[in-house]
Amino acid sequence: MIQLQYELPAALQQEGRRFWILEEPQFEFNSDAIMPDSHTELVINCGAPMDVVADDGSRTRTPDAFLNRLLQKPIRLYALDMPQFVTVRLYPWVARMFIDPQIDLSSGSNIISLNHFWQQAAKTVSHVFHQRGHDEAVAYLTQALLDTPRQKADLTAIHAAGERLYEARGHLRIGDLAADSYLSVSQFERRFKHLTGVSAKTYARLVRFEAIRDYLWMYPTIRMADVVNDFGFTDQAHLIHEFKALTASTPGEYAAFIQRHSAIIKHAQNLQYT
Repeated sequence: MIQLQYELPAALQQEGRRFWILEEPQFEFNSDAIMPDSHTELVINCGAPMDVVADDGSRTRTPDAFLNRLLQKPIRLYALDMPQFVTVRLYPWVARMFIDPQIDLSSGSNIISLNHFWQQAAKTVSHVFHQRGHDEAVAYLTQALLDTPRQKADLTAIHAAGERLYEARGHLRIGDLAADSYLSVSQFERRFKHLTGVSAKTYARLVRFEAIRDYLWMYPTIRMADVVNDFGFTDQAHLIHEFKALTASTPGEYAAFIQRHSAIIKHAQNLQYT
């Protein structure tokens, strides 16, 4: 498995967090769900064809270039062979700049096909990926991001509010965010949902969930009582309810999965070097 991360250039740092590259065995990728978090991703598929799997088991082929909107429950992608991606993790309020303005981000498919410019760019990124390597593929995707026409929107207030939510791990009152944005609560909520597809309150839940998920990934043996205290929950039942609402698993079950996953990777590495 290959996972690589690249920092965004200065010109794009107001739009997202980082590039990342994934190459993973097919059976591993297909056995894991894509978890919700507080970012959306612009995905360039450089590998095998891939389907998104609906709750009823039906499958729909994904395009070469797509945007996933903010998730509020896990989704499953099914690769027909080894998955290989180049993606950029975007702030969700930037997503609307890359898509048809008529698309409703609050409903419909979690996978949004991008326009002809991006489908053509995906073919070139994939070619560069296989012929010239990861670094060159990221360089080409960077230039495509800089060159692509964008829907114009004033993102200053929402970006500042989102950054404050990240810093506070989701623990801020929406009224305070609206006031700091010089907007009424209703104006702030309308603008936030139009840009991201979710309410500011829902987004705050996603930010806190992502922080907990990352914390459990780093410290899977931590006591759940400590997580309750560290993340401001009233009790363990509240933590379990919030985590399970977004993942269909408890934080304890997720921590156990991480430990098993880490053990498998370590075993594989030991076999590789013996």
